[in-house]
Order: sequence, then C-alpha cells, then structure tokens
Amino acid sequence: MVLKRILVSDEMILLKLKQWILVFLLICNSFGAKAFFLSDTLVICEGESIQLQTTPNQISYQWTPNENISITNIYNPIVSPDETTTYYVTVQPIPNVNLVFNGDFSLGNVGFESDYNYTTVSTFQQGYYAIFTSPIQFNGGFGDCDDHSPTADELMFVADGATILDENVWCQTINVDPGRTYNFSAWITNIHPTAPSLLQFSINGSPLGGLLEVDEQLCLWEEFTEEWYSGNSTEATICITNQNTIAFGNDFAIDDITFILAEEFYIDTFTVVVLENTSFQIDTSICANQSIVFDGVEVPADTQVIFNYTAWNGCDSLVYFNVAAIDTSYTETRVDTLCPGDTIFFQGYPITRDTVICDIFTNYLGCDSSICFKAYFLSEATIAVQKQQPSCAGYADGSIAVNPFAGLPPYQYLWNTGATTATINNISAGTYFVTISDSKSCIAEKTIELTEPPSLAIDFSIQEPFCFGENSGQVILHPSGGTPEYLLIFGEGLTSTDTIFENIAGGIYNVLIEDKNACILKTSVIVGQPNPILISLPPDTDLPMGCSLELSTQIIADFPYQIQWTPAFGLDCFNCEDPRTQPLQDIVYQIAVLDSTGCAVMDSIRISVIKNYGVYIPNTFSPNGDGTNDHFEIFTGKDVEEILSFTIFNRWGAVIFQKNNFSPGDPNARWDGHFLQNGYNPGVFVYLVKVRFVDGHEKIFSGDVFIAK
Repeated sequence: MVLKRILVSDEMILLKLKQWILVFLLICNSFGAKAFFLSDTLVICEGESIQLQTTPNQISYQWTPNENISITNIYNPIVSPDETTTYYVTVQPIPNVNLVFNGDFSLGNVGFESDYNYTTVSTFQQGYYAIFTSPIQFNGGFGDCDDHSPTADELMFVADGATILDENVWCQTINVDPGRTYNFSAWITNIHPTAPSLLQFSINGSPLGGLLEVDEQLCLWEEFTEEWYSGNSTEATICITNQNTIAFGNDFAIDDITFILAEEFYIDTFTVVVLENTSFQIDTSICANQSIVFDGVEVPADTQVIFNYTAWNGCDSLVYFNVAAIDTSYTETRVDTLCPGDTIFFQGYPITRDTVICDIFTNYLGCDSSICFKAYFLSEATIAVQKQQPSCAGYADGSIAVNPFAGLPPYQYLWNTGATTATINNISAGTYFVTISDSKSCIAEKTIELTEPPSLAIDFSIQEPFCFGENSGQVILHPSGGTPEYLLIFGEGLTSTDTIFENIAGGIYNVLIEDKNACILKTSVIVGQPNPILISLPPDTDLPMGCSLELSTQIIADFPYQIQWTPAFGLDCFNCEDPRTQPLQDIVYQIAVLDSTGCAVMDSIRISVIKNYGVYIPNTFSPNGDGTNDHFEIFTGKDVEEILSFTIFNRWGAVIFQKNNFSPGDPNARWDGHFLQNGYNPGVFVYLVKVRFVDGHEKIFSGDVFIAK
C-alpha cells in the first residue's frame, strides 16, 4: 500500500484566518464591543441550545417569539435559534410582596444594620435606639405612642437622634432585578416636642427624594414614599440618616418600612447571538489501491473524512477532506476449452494444467495496471458444485447442481442415479458421482457427498409437584440433533424457545419439537406426583338438639399424617379421626389432614341443629298402686337441661305439689297424687312447668291433669 502526505499550504491557513477575523468584526459591529459581556446577551454556536432565565417564582411568564423554544410559559426555557434572535418575556410579578425583611420590627432587632447603639433599657443618651412597644419605654420624656403596624406586634424602632451628621440610623441590602421600578415607603413620627428630626433616605448612596422634616406633633405617623428605578443594579442598599444633630429633642420612631415592585407587568429581553460553524473543503485524487495521510489520519481512496476543529470563537470548524479514486486497469486473457492432456503456449512457456499468470505495470496515470492470463482444463477442479443438504434425517429433499467452467459446451451429464441433467433433486444423504463430457469429448468426473442432520432427540429433567393436584412441577426439555434453533410445544399449547416449563401439574403431556428446518419430533412425558390425600366424611346432617353425633371419618394418606378439626368447640377431641360432638347451634366442622410430605387436604361437614323445644306431659294418671301410670311426671328429650319448676294447683289455686331445679327423669320429682299424706279423690288439677333447654332457652308449659281411680 502506498501512503502519501498532503500539506496544507500557508496560503490556505491565511485564507481561513481572514475569514474568522471577518466573522469577529461582523459580530462586534452588530452588537457593540461589549456584546459578550452584557448580562442579557448570550452567545452560542450554530446547532447549540442555551437556557434563558428571568426572575423565578412570579405569577406568569410569556415568551416571544415562540419558535425554537422549549416552553413559553416558564421562567427558564431552553432555546435553539437558527440565527441571532432577541427573546422577550412578559412577567406578571407577585403583587405587594414587601422585600424588606422585618420592616415592621415584629421580630425585634434583626435584619438591618445601624450606626446607632442598641439598647434594651431606658436611656437618655443620644445615638441610641431600641425596639419597644412605646417610646416612653425608651425615655420617660418621650410620647406614649402606639406603633403604626396593622398587625398585633405593637413594636417600633425608637431612636434618640445622634449629634454626628450622616450616621446611618437604619440600613438593609435587598436583592433586586435590573430594569425594574420599586416603591419605597416608611412611616415616621415625632416622639419629643423639641427639634424634630430631618431624615434623609437613600439607595446605593444616592438620595431618595428630599429631606423629610418630621412633623412636630407627637405620635402623628406620617408616610414617606418614593419610586426608584433599578437600572443595571442587582442590589439595593436602603439607608436612613438623620441630618439634625441637635442633642436636645431630635427624637423619632420608625415603623412599617416597605420596598415593593411597582409594575403590574414588566418585560425582560435576552439576545442570543448564533455564531455560524465554519467549513472548508479539500478535494484530491489518488490511485484506487492507495491511501493518503491528512493531519495524521490515513484516508483510503474513494473516501470522505470530516475533520472537526474548534475555531477561535469556540464553535466547530469543519474540514471536508474528499479523496477520489483513480481507476486502475485490468486485462484478462482466458482459455477454458482445454482437455486434460492438451498443451498450449503463453509467451513461449508450455501450459499443461490450470494456470493463472498475472503481471503488474504502471499505466499513464501512474497507477497499477494488471494483465492476467488464465488457462483452465475440464477436470474435477473446474466443476462448480451447489448443493442443498437434506433438511431432516431420513428426508429426500436434497439437491445437487454442477456447473463446469472449463471445456467446450454443450455438456452431457451422467449421474450414478441414472440422471442426465446438471441438477438432481429430491435426493437423500449419500455419495453421488457425476461424469461430464463436453463437445470435444473431454471427460471429467466428480464425487459429491450429501449429509443430513442428526435425528432429533430429547431428554427430560422432571421435578414433580410438591403435592397431588398442585401446579408446582417443572419440566426441563433437552433437545438435540436436527438443526438448532428449536421450537418446543409442551402440553396444550405451551409454546416457547425456552426449554424450561414451570407450574406443571402431574400427568401425561404431549411434547413436540420443531427445529430450524421444520423437522418435527413428537413424544410424551409423564410427570409424576405424590399420592393423593383422600378424606371421606359423613354427609351433611340434621341433628336434634341435645343429641350427639360421631364424625366418622375415613382417611387415606401417606403415614404418619396429622389431623386438625376446626372449630374445636364442642368436640371431644380435635386431632382424631372420629370425634364426637353435641352442637347447640348450626355449625360447619372442617378437617385438615397434613401428610408426611407436608401436603394438606381439607373437607367439611355441616350440621343443622333441629330445635323443637318440646316436652311430653300426660293429661291423666291413676295413683292406685297397680304399678301402671301411678305417678304424674314430665317426659323430656335430650334437649332439656333442667326443669326449673314443677308446680301443681288444686281447683282453688292452692299449691299442693312443687319441685324446683331438678334434672329430667328424676324419680323424686314425680307426684303420686297425695297431699300431706292424704290421697285425692278423682278430679282435675292444674300444672305449671318451667323448663330450660341445653341452648339456654327457657319455656313454660301449663295444662290440666285428671286423677282417675
């Protein structure tokens, strides 16, 4: 490879320097010598952006023009102008915001400076000040004045005027915006009848209005107000001085100092100067197989390279370096109608086999020129082969096409399959032979192998579900053979190129694998799972209140297993298979069985409690001692817990028999028809029975009973 170095001439550099100086002069003439130093004049390069910023935290903003600007209603948009542009923003400020800190002195002696001496106690000395609720606290001879503030702070600035001229009574520095108008205000009152003070207000050392001669009337608050324009200022130092130096008298109080923006709207301007990126183009030509070096960079032929430099103004200066290619010449002499055994001569040299002879000369342009002589004999080496391997193992969809590039057409073909065409199709893997003869009877033979992909196969890695019926199993397929990549179909439509299938339940799943050549293998996989836990409970049951029921349960599970009944209330055991219960209300019992593998199954039984609240009380008995129906008693079911009272009355209402608080079936609570050892003649008696059932319900039964002989 030939490398050449190009030199940029002094004339070229001088030309570019003159162009840059011209740009600089144009900018200076357009914007003035101080254009780069004005706070609202910004300079960017072509294609760059810059952020503008006016006063933040105001009510509204509106920028114009609205082209090439990010957002037009914020205080700090980003602009990307194509050319020098002046942007205007109309700002609506927050109204009536006092920029003076602690102007009503409600915070005490903070936020300002003073050449006077501060005191917190009463004094008679000149040149002192205090923050009090009344001047009389400062000096008993001063007026007892209220502060001016509309708020409830009641504090004011109280001063005994100094005898030194131009001492600062009160000063505070405030941040302001350039080009804005502000209103200043302060309230002053005389607090001693002698020699009222002469106050001078100033901002940044310049007087603000004329002298204020404080009215001699005590406790008469008067306002001093003036308008001030900020110009280029970003700070305003506001001061108050006393031009009266008389020692006796000359005393005053100040309150409610304010400094507020005067405008409802104001306009701020920003000029963005856009400097053009300079560019320069260099064109040259070299031979097609050569390179050239520019500024240390090797540039090949037929290439453009852009060199990016930084100009004096910080913007891009681009050099487009274009290298054209000069074509080289190539001449070829080809002889390809030769048979094995033929001899030809080139420049006196005998040629008996495939030969390529090339020589390089320099043409009239100074570039390389190639001259080649090529001789080819009809042989195995001059038979080009294009073959398509069978797509799948065992498939016969392969093909072979041969194309001789030597010999003299037309050609004749004979394959070991008997085919006589240049292409044979629909063939399987194997070894194929072709014999080719040309019109000169030259003969060449070639052996061609077709191979097929290995047979598709698959292995499985199986993780069974943790419990019977759960979708917690995993199957990992390991396909092999065929032609990757593989498409896997698992079960009912789970298709993926990934080999991992999760959340699988136990069962038999069909698996289909399809490789890149659409070869398919179908098989199945069995995913095992733990034995099921089987629970057999009695059917849901209606149970008379007071009766008990055994929850006979049959369980089939891997031993050992655990049983848990819930709720345990009313059961004689909560962890056995056959607990007994006597519920008083409708209830659902749930059983959970946990086997040795940690799997659990639940089942439940509903018991509906039948509440009849009934007892049987006969309406006649015969206390004759014959052993049949000799007693009058109460017959109950299992739902009765206690008989609270059993009382019998005669026909005049007298109690002739009574028993209280006894259990059902108590033989001592029966009436044998006697009263005070005397028997009764046949007749009708009245009974009253109060019963409490096992669920706490109480009921009263009453009626007649007849004594028969």
